Amino acid sequence: MEASFFRHLAAELAALLPGRRVGKVFAPADGALTLEVPAPGDRRHLLFRPAKQAGLLFLSAVKPMNPATPPARVMWLRKRLSGRRLLEARVDWPGLRLAFALSPGEGRHLLFNLRQDLSLVEDLPEGFGREPEWPGLDAVLNDSEVWREHPQISPPLRRFLGGLGAGAASAYEAVRAGQAPAFFLNETDPPLAWDPGGERREFATALEAATAHGERLLFPHLERLNDSEERDRLKTARKRLTRNLAKLDQEEGRLRGMLGNKAAAEALRANLWRLKDAEGLAEAELEGPDQGVLRLSLDPRLSPSENMARLFKLASKAERGLEHLERRRTQLLAELEDLGRATAPGPAPAAAHQAQAQPAPLPRRCRDIAAQAFRSSDGFWLLRGKNKAANHALVTKAASPFDLWFHVQGGPGSHVLLKRDFPNQEVPRRSLEEAAILAALKSWRSEDARADVICALARDVRPVKGAPPGQVQVDTIHETLRVDLDRDLERRLGEAVPEP
Repeated sequence: MEASFFRHLAAELAALLPGRRVGKVFAPADGALTLEVPAPGDRRHLLFRPAKQAGLLFLSAVKPMNPATPPARVMWLRKRLSGRRLLEARVDWPGLRLAFALSPGEGRHLLFNLRQDLSLVEDLPEGFGREPEWPGLDAVLNDSEVWREHPQISPPLRRFLGGLGAGAASAYEAVRAGQAPAFFLNETDPPLAWDPGGERREFATALEAATAHGERLLFPHLERLNDSEERDRLKTARKRLTRNLAKLDQEEGRLRGMLGNKAAAEALRANLWRLKDAEGLAEAELEGPDQGVLRLSLDPRLSPSENMARLFKLASKAERGLEHLERRRTQLLAELEDLGRATAPGPAPAAAHQAQAQPAPLPRRCRDIAAQAFRSSDGFWLLRGKNKAANHALVTKAASPFDLWFHVQGGPGSHVLLKRDFPNQEVPRRSLEEAAILAALKSWRSEDARADVICALARDVRPVKGAPPGQVQVDTIHETLRVDLDRDLERRLGEAVPEP
């Protein structure tokens, strides 16, 4: 997260959260945490995922799905956090850190570090919250390493100022003063506290921008991790790479030990004139050229000159081995980095309204349901139940809370689910109408030319207790669509489904 943006986000959270009690803590995925921080009229959850370059901290109305068994760290946090009240906040924004004092209990402060982790600490680090020193504009524009001493001068900030020309000075002063009239988010980058130009969305608050950014990254990431086969594959690959790197560390220690033979060989070479007549020598204490006095263990079967040649040969072999080892380590670290990108929220997905050349696979939990799968013209998965049991499973098993549910109005029919990647993802009108038509084509209105179809968020649709499968209660209707029944639509959208 960019430091100047975090400055505003942390200030808004520092004003909003104090006084709230922490409810339960969840871990929807390794490295990600969900904290319940309810308030009257505000049931949003605080989602946190630390990362060196792509840390996330935002509030969401949707609680991500969680594993059936909480990990040990979550249970540890629940025991120490649940029921405690968040008190005064302190912000160290250049370091991407936000801390809250806590009501009595173990640990006096709850510390969010976007680069590292969430922790309970007795005391905050020295200098926490100290305002940073600001370098001159020339240093910002011309020194690419300026961020090392001034972490608030991020690469995005340098690029922004570098493209302003004569306006850079006034823009820099605004950033220094913490001024941001709005916040901006494009399709690929984290949110910013200045206008990057081009196609971007504008938000009145940093919290709104952080939520839009966090939801579009974290929720698709969690959906991918819900696929157990993919999760197991990534876990196995990570174990293999870690194991191989550990073996390389052991081998490096052995080779560096062999490399020490070079100093012994050089000591022998410098003293050969003294040892030329020695035979059966097993030990020698010699003055090295640079190393001082060395105690050497020699092969008594060899002459001093033969021992010298053997030691040089071993050292040369170690040097070649270390070169190969470094190449291998670089390769393994690159594979581990690629694996990290696969298991962490990646770049923001392309705009939802753009059809995908290689659509994402259907989530695994949806594949065992007796439902027809279609792909909308804009790339969204559309699932239609084939029977009552499938209709029930679409609501109870396949749906994420932010998916859209469709059913013909006023009579029996199949349920249709439009899968979204993350909450509040924009769905083009064309896809909404296609989902509605699919629902109407398998309903009591299937022979009519036009039908009314209701649309609701999946979280507002729940099975009726004691009723037959497929009967639901809709708490809130999102909208009602009146659509013309296109009887060729099933064929066209069915052809867009990739082969399994």
